[in-house]
Amino acid sequence: MELVANQKFEELDRTIALAKQGKFDDALAIVRGNLGLALMERARDIVATGQAELENLRSQEVGSLQDNVRKLAWLTSLGVFTVVILSFAAVAQVTTHARELDRAHEELASINDALEERVRERTKELRRANEEIQRYAYVVSHDLRAPLINIVGFTKELETAVQTIKTALNPSFAGRKDASAAEAARALGKDVPEALRFIEASTGRMDKLLRAILDLSRLGRAPLKPEAIDLEKLVAECIDSARQSAKQADANVAIEGALPGVISDRAALEQIVSNLLDNAVKYLSPERRGDIIVRGRRIGAMIQLEVQDNGRGIAPADHQRIFELFRRAGKQDCPGEGIGLAHVQSQVRRLGGEIAVMSDGASGSTFTLTLPHDLHRVIAEGVLERG
Repeated sequence: MELVANQKFEELDRTIALAKQGKFDDALAIVRGNLGLALMERARDIVATGQAELENLRSQEVGSLQDNVRKLAWLTSLGVFTVVILSFAAVAQVTTHARELDRAHEELASINDALEERVRERTKELRRANEEIQRYAYVVSHDLRAPLINIVGFTKELETAVQTIKTALNPSFAGRKDASAAEAARALGKDVPEALRFIEASTGRMDKLLRAILDLSRLGRAPLKPEAIDLEKLVAECIDSARQSAKQADANVAIEGALPGVISDRAALEQIVSNLLDNAVKYLSPERRGDIIVRGRRIGAMIQLEVQDNGRGIAPADHQRIFELFRRAGKQDCPGEGIGLAHVQSQVRRLGGEIAVMSDGASGSTFTLTLPHDLHRVIAEGVLERG
């Protein structure tokens, strides 16, 4: 194309130059020749061929683009279809899983309801059995005290009679050297008084035990009176009551943090906390200064109250035994009949709670009470009765 264009321009340049020189005939001859026309036709052919090639190339590109668009549309449709299928599958899976969860929740709720009902029924049965035991204990201990009082009375009379006999016979024993007189004198002067003292000590201990059983049975029958209680104030009052014995034992008793409020029976709570504090002071270790800490927290519908000490501790094998009536653990060098913790457990259960102890048997103990936050609600549910 460039060659044809150059030839055409050369032909025009010669024609113009001849015209400028006045050689119009020569210039006209060139014009009348077919060279210029042929060059123009060749140029048009070249241009037409180029346009045809460009058009063909454009058509090919357009076709390729259309093919690509069709492929993209097909892939997009396939992707959309796949997404829709996967979405339906996911929705179906989620729906199935949700239904299974709903069924599981319903079954769990049903099991929980049945379990709660069984617990309520079992608790009622235990409460009725406990009431029967308390009534039986009251009757037995009350009836046993009558002959015990008679034994105590007759023991006093025997002491008086022995003293009278001893006073009357001592002059006659003084002049006698035989073995029977010496044996009689020893019996009146030592053996019989010693036996009477043993009887007095045994009857005294039995009387204390019977009184303890009577007290427990009376407490078990006492009506519950739920009321809003400032637990921190109640514990502080119990600590004040134990302060003198704690001072004598060189022990520090304190409340750690804030204590939650509670709706419960005030008298029962006072007895529980006081017993635990008295026990903590009583069984401190002589090897270290005593520290007794009371702390508490709210946990849902329950409260927890802890009484922690750094005393002697309780061997793991005795953790359940110490709550049994008349059972004690460890070194028996402190006064007591094994009644306090049994009383505490009885009172805690009356309030719908539980008590547990943690101790390694050497570095102290932690008693944990778990009680309902609202005793009204527990009574309303029929698990407990007011009395």
